[in-house]
Amino acid sequence: MIGAATYSAGLMSQSFWFLEFKKAVRLRQEGLDYDEIKKIVILKNRNHPMNL
Repeated sequence: MIGAATYSAGLMSQSFWFLEFKKAVRLRQEGLDYDEIKKIVILKNRNHPMNL
């Protein structure tokens, strides 16, 4: 097959990155600094049901 495209998960990961980026921008607009955002993300990840 000429010019067959191969699947790449990279494009899918970019959509998740974009959602996380939007959340970080919103938190920055609310006045949080990067260290506070990092703490929030770590706490949310620790408390996620998949980690229990």
